[in-house]
Amino acid sequence: MHTQDVTYQQQIYSETYWRNLGVSYNAINELEETKQISYLRRFLRTMSLKELEELTIQLDVTPVEGAQAIDLTNKLLEVSEAERLMLLLLNDFQKRKKMTIMNFYNRNITDGQYENASAQLLEIFNKDPNNLSSILTYHYWLSRASGQMYHFDQSIGIDKVKSLLTEKQYTENLGKLLKRHSTHDNNYKLFSYSIIQDTLCIGLLYKEINDTSIPDFDDAVRNKQVDVRLFAIDTAHSSLEIKAKANSEYAAIKEFIEKNCDCTLVTLSNDVFKQYEKSKVMNAMLGEDTATGTVINDFLVDKVVFRSSPLTNSPEIAMQTINKSIWPTIADAHDKGTIDINSLKDLKSISFKSMDVRRTIYSRIKDNGNIIFTMNDARMNDKILQAIKEKFKDKFGIPLFQEISNQQFKAGEIDIVDYVLGYCNTLEQESHIQTMYDKLLEDNILEKQSIIYADCSDVTCLYQETEHDTIHEDLPCPICAEELTFDTVESTEINMKNIQKYVIDKLNKWCSNNNWKMNANSQLTYDKTPLQIIKISNNDKNQVLQFFIVNKTIKKGLLKKLTKMMDPIVIIFAGQREDLIEEYTENCIEAMTFGKLYVQEDDQMANFIENIYHDLALRTKTTIATAASKAYQSMQVIQKMPSQIKPDEYSSSDLEDDGFTLIKDLFMNAVKWGKEKSGQAVPEGVFSISFQKQRRSKESYAFSFDFKLTRKDEGHNLNKSEQRKAADYVNDLNESDELTNFTHLNELTGHIFISNCFKETQKEYIKEHFEKYVVEDTNSKPILLTTDTLMHLHAKYREHFEEIEYKKTYFYERLYKILVNDTNIVTNSDIDVLISDVLSRRWQDTASLDTDRLTRELL
Repeated sequence: MHTQDVTYQQQIYSETYWRNLGVSYNAINELEETKQISYLRRFLRTMSLKELEELTIQLDVTPVEGAQAIDLTNKLLEVSEAERLMLLLLNDFQKRKKMTIMNFYNRNITDGQYENASAQLLEIFNKDPNNLSSILTYHYWLSRASGQMYHFDQSIGIDKVKSLLTEKQYTENLGKLLKRHSTHDNNYKLFSYSIIQDTLCIGLLYKEINDTSIPDFDDAVRNKQVDVRLFAIDTAHSSLEIKAKANSEYAAIKEFIEKNCDCTLVTLSNDVFKQYEKSKVMNAMLGEDTATGTVINDFLVDKVVFRSSPLTNSPEIAMQTINKSIWPTIADAHDKGTIDINSLKDLKSISFKSMDVRRTIYSRIKDNGNIIFTMNDARMNDKILQAIKEKFKDKFGIPLFQEISNQQFKAGEIDIVDYVLGYCNTLEQESHIQTMYDKLLEDNILEKQSIIYADCSDVTCLYQETEHDTIHEDLPCPICAEELTFDTVESTEINMKNIQKYVIDKLNKWCSNNNWKMNANSQLTYDKTPLQIIKISNNDKNQVLQFFIVNKTIKKGLLKKLTKMMDPIVIIFAGQREDLIEEYTENCIEAMTFGKLYVQEDDQMANFIENIYHDLALRTKTTIATAASKAYQSMQVIQKMPSQIKPDEYSSSDLEDDGFTLIKDLFMNAVKWGKEKSGQAVPEGVFSISFQKQRRSKESYAFSFDFKLTRKDEGHNLNKSEQRKAADYVNDLNESDELTNFTHLNELTGHIFISNCFKETQKEYIKEHFEKYVVEDTNSKPILLTTDTLMHLHAKYREHFEEIEYKKTYFYERLYKILVNDTNIVTNSDIDVLISDVLSRRWQDTASLDTDRLTRELL
C-alpha cells in the first residue's frame, strides 16, 4: 500500500493519491457534469447485464424487478456526484489491469462474491483505498519477466517481512543502501507494496533517473522521472526474487534482507536440471545405493525427514540415528511399508556431517512443482562447499542450489497442471510447461480469449478505453474525432463448465466399472448464489460421496454450511497450489487440486476414490457430534419471540441445516433432501428408529420431517395447502418399496412439522385436517415438534450420552412412543419423562463393567 498516511476521505478526493496510481484525476475531475455523465453512460453501456447487476449491489442501487441493462444503466447514472467521479476514476485505473484485479481479488478477498473486474475493483476499493496501490504493485510484478532467485537459510515470518515494507526505519534504510551502492548516486525509495494471500510480499521501488522541467499547458512543471525495480519475499517457500537491472541493485537489496532478517541468502541457478534417472534417485533416497554408483566417503547422513508416508492420513515422518548412517534404517522402513517416495518433494530434509561440518539440506517446492535443495553455506570454506555439492550429487544424482524438474514423477505432473491453471497468463517459457498448457487447451480446460481495445491517440482525451469485436482503422474518437488506436490483448481463462464436465465424465467412467452410480447434481444455495455439487452413491453399502469444484478460495460461511451437510465431500480446486488448500481438509471435507484428478488414469480411479472415501468416512463420524454442537449454539438465536428474529440473523435455510444436524446426531440413519430435491414433491428428509426387545422381533419405524421458520408471534400457519403437501409426501413415501419393506408396519410412521412456533388453534385440529388428505387406511401420523423441544431433546441426549448408549433399545422404544402419542404434539416435559425413565432403568441393553467400583477395590 502507499506509504502516505492520509485519511479515507482525503484519499478518495486527493489529486496526489490518484496521480500516483497513474489516473488522470485532474482531467476527469474538471469535466463538466454533463460530460461526466456522458462518459459514464458510454462506460456503462460496454458492460453486460451481470456486470451492471453487481455494480448496483455495490452502490446500494435498488433496481426495479426484471430490470434490463438499459434500466440498470439509467439507475446507475443517478448516483451521487462523488460516486460518479469515483466510478470514472476507477474505470481509468483498471485499464489493462483486469486480469491483475481478478487475480488479486480471488487470492486476497476470501469472502468476495463478485465475478467481474469492475465490481471486484469497487469492493477492493471500498474495503481500503490503499488496496489500489497493492494492485498497481502486483500488476508491475506480473508484467515483468522472472528475476534472480535466492533462498533463505531459515524460515522467515510474515510479520517481519511486513515490517520491512511498512516501517519507516526500514524503508528509509533501504533507499539509502541502494543510493550508496549506485554508481551514479541515484535516489531510490520504496513507493508501495502488495501482500498476496499473506505469503507473497512484493516491494515496488522507484529509482530516480531524471530531474527536469517540461512544458505544460498551464505552467512548466518539474518532472522527476523514475524507473521501476521490484523484489518479492515468499514466506511459504522461503525465497527472495529480485527484478532489477544493475548488479549493485541486486547486491543492495540482498544485503538489506540479510541484515534485517538475520539470515543468509543463497543464490540459485536459473537453469532447470532434468538429467537424472528417476529409479536411481528413488533408490538413493530409500537406501544405501548411490545414484552414480560412486562410493562416497565422509558424508554421514544421520537424519532424514519425509513429507508424507503410506500410513493413515499420510503423516510426516522423521528418522534419526546417533552418529551412524540412517540409510539401513530407511531401507528397512521402506521394506516394511512405513515410508515411500512418490516424487522428489517427498524428501523434506537431510542432516549430514562431512569434513567436520554439520548442516541440514532442505527442499523447497516451487509453484511449478520443481524442487530446489538448499542449505546454509555461510562461513563455509569454498573448497568444502564444492566437495559437499559433489558428494550430494554423487549420492542422489541431483544438484544443490539448482531448480530440479519434478516432471518425471506423477506428483510433479500434478503440480504442473495446477501451476498452468493458476498462472495461465504469466507462464514460464519451458517446454514441459508449454506442453501441458497446450494439452489443457486441447481438452478445453483452458480457453483463449482475444480482446480488442480501442483507445484515443490523443493522450489528453478522456475517451474511455472500450472493447471492440473487430478493428475499424477508420473509426474516429467519438469525443475529439482524433484517430483511435486498437490493441489486441490475448488472455487465457479456466473454463469452469468444461472442468465440471471433465470431472463428471471421469467419475462416470469409474462408476460404470464399480458399484457406485452417478446421481443428479445437487444444488446448494449460498449467499443467493446456486452452487452445483456432483454426487455419487453406493446403494449396496449406503455410501455417498460428493464433489464440489471451485477456482478460488472459499468463504468460511460456505465451509461451515458444507460441514453441516455431514456427507463426505471433496472440494476440487482448479488453479490452486496444494500447500494453500491444506487448511480446508478437515472433518467431512477433503481438499484436492484438479491436477490430482486430471492425471489419474481410468484404471487407477478405483483405489483413488475408495481411499478418499475411506478417510472421509472415518472423519465424518467425529464431524457429526462437532457439527451438532455448533448447530445447537447457532439455534439459540431463535429461542425468542419470532418477531425478534431478524432476516439477516437467521434464515429458513439456516434452520434446515442446523435442525437436520441435530437429527443426524440423534438418529444415524437419516437423510436430508431439502437442497438436492429442491422444487420436487419430497419432504426435507427422513430418519428411522429401530430397536429389538428381548425375545421379540425387530421393530423399525420411519419419520419424514419438514422445517418451518416463522417470524410471526402468533405462530406458523399450517394452512390447508401445506397440510395437503405434507400428505402428498406421506402418500408418495408409502408407495416406496424400500421404505415399506423396512418399516415395522409397512408404511411411513409419521410426518413431523418442526417450527420455532405453531398456531395454538392448529395444534387441536392438525390430526383431523391431515387425515383428510392422506390415502384411506393410512396410519401415518402428523406430529408437531418445536425447535425448542428438538434442542431440549438433543441437549439431554448429549448430557446423558453414556447412560443412553447402554440403554439404546429402551431409549428408542420410549422415544418412538412419545413421537406417536395421542396428542400429536411433543413437549419438553415429554422429553424430561423420557430421560428420567432411561436413567432410572437399571437393566442395560449392553453389559458394562463398573469401572468405578473396580478402581475402589484395587486402590
